[in-house]
Amino acid sequence: MKIRVRFTLLQLLIIAGFLGSMSFVFIQFSRVYHLKQLEIQSIQTSTALKTLEQDTRLFSSRHKNLRFLWEDWKTSFQQFDTLYAEMLNNPYHRLLRQDAIVQKKALDESWTTVKEMEIQPLTGSFQKILSSNLPALIGDNGIKISSQLIGLKEGTESVQVQQLAEIEADFDSLKDSLVMSISIPTEHFIINLSDEIELFSSKLYRITIVISILIQAGGIFFVLLFTRSFSRNTIELERTMAKVSDGNFNINLDIHSGDEFEDISKHFNALTQDLWNRIESMKDMMRDIGSLTGEDTEIGELEDFILELAIDNTGADTGIFMTVEEGMLVLRKALGYFPPPMPLP
Repeated sequence: MKIRVRFTLLQLLIIAGFLGSMSFVFIQFSRVYHLKQLEIQSIQTSTALKTLEQDTRLFSSRHKNLRFLWEDWKTSFQQFDTLYAEMLNNPYHRLLRQDAIVQKKALDESWTTVKEMEIQPLTGSFQKILSSNLPALIGDNGIKISSQLIGLKEGTESVQVQQLAEIEADFDSLKDSLVMSISIPTEHFIINLSDEIELFSSKLYRITIVISILIQAGGIFFVLLFTRSFSRNTIELERTMAKVSDGNFNINLDIHSGDEFEDISKHFNALTQDLWNRIESMKDMMRDIGSLTGEDTEIGELEDFILELAIDNTGADTGIFMTVEEGMLVLRKALGYFPPPMPLP
């Protein structure tokens, strides 16, 4: 693999690891954000529930017109019912553990039961009361005071007193149901939700730190691996070139890295082998010349022999043997193929 390709892959690997880890961290932080929104929604619902409990508890004691009392209570009920439904139908309950999901389903069933068994019958009976003359009879005195006043005037067994007593009993029963079936389980749900969010957040922070360390360690490891291979080949090339510069041509560069260094190694070995062959050829030529000069040979034959050896050992097509006489080159021999001169235009 080429160095440029290897370096590019290293960069892509680091970038991909970084983007992948950041995407994972972003998804986890998004989960924390949605769980925090669910927690805020649960707290708002709990506040609305406290308001509904207070209006239910004080319904009989407030000095207010019966219609106004009912409108105030109905507003509190509708507000809580809307917030409670939004909280229970929040899609991010799926991020919670299984026990929290089971608890959410139990809250939904409890609220449905309270509405069917307590609130709907109370609403029906109260609408009948509002259509009677009882609101005008009570005025702004409230239920408890009006019950006492009507009892003193009409007797405790009167129809109006009995109706007011039924209203008080219904709201007392609803108050107990809200506290036991809705308020206490909802508070436990919010507490468990807060604990789970805190646990999830701390776990996410630890995961983020571990991922950051792994990315840095992985990047450093691959960079060191790349630089180690690069420096090892560079040192090997430097040592071999130093030996060649000292005159040792009978040496090979052994690099099998699959990159440009391996190509350099092949070309270098071919070059040194060619130089070594030429040196051996020159040695053979010198030995031949030495053996020839040791014999009784004429100068012309010696010049012809030297010229032939020069052509054979250099792979040339033509050879010229010249001498220096009085500071000038003088042609003595010519051998081989000389191309004809180019004709003049």
